[in-house]
Amino acid sequence: MKHPADHTPLQSPRGFRTTHWSLVVSASADSREALEELCAVYWPPLFSYVRRLGYNDAEAEDLTQAFFTRLLDKRLLALADRDRGRFRTFLLTALRRFVVNEWKHQTAEKRGGATRHFTLSTPGAEQLVAADVTTNLTPDRLFERNWALVVLQRALDELESEQRTAGKGESYRALVPYLIGDADVPGYDAVAKQLGSTSAALRMLVVRNRKRLGELIRCEIRKTVGSDADVDEEVGQLFRSLQS
Repeated sequence: MKHPADHTPLQSPRGFRTTHWSLVVSASADSREALEELCAVYWPPLFSYVRRLGYNDAEAEDLTQAFFTRLLDKRLLALADRDRGRFRTFLLTALRRFVVNEWKHQTAEKRGGATRHFTLSTPGAEQLVAADVTTNLTPDRLFERNWALVVLQRALDELESEQRTAGKGESYRALVPYLIGDADVPGYDAVAKQLGSTSAALRMLVVRNRKRLGELIRCEIRKTVGSDADVDEEVGQLFRSLQS
């Protein structure tokens, strides 16, 4: 897919209230809202990682649920340090330790018991994890790819919301294939005619929306990294993961 991210100054998306590592800090302080936002990003890739280890869907769901609960109950999020690496690296390392060293010592409990539950609240997340069975990626690479897909989807959702608010929802939907580098993207002339516009105007619209999508991707990534340099590195990793 094409690379929509650039190095323009960050602009916070509509309603964006947390910056840098404040999201992680809020979650470690037991902020339900902050925790749910973290779960929306990291539940699908962590669930996929566990499932690729050989667990079935029910077992992987239980493990992922229990892991997020343990993060709060043991205040493990408080140990996350932005100066010691990426938050997602911390999270995956903590999950590995949980699966290997702790889950095997727990007694089996009936699913649906007294556990704080989180769901696949990111639009399209169910389809994302359902597609995992068709890949041959290692658990680590699958985690990276699904993290990238969720971040991209959240940025696309925010961009769509902005465009709908501006009364441009119809034109935005026509632009999506150009923004994500769809292999079956139609020619500009046909879409421009459909929108009552010109090919040149449509090209400019794609450029503006691709730039904004890049800004929104950087905003998503900026929540859990420590510096602009880290954002640049993570954006590069995101696109490498999408191409795997």
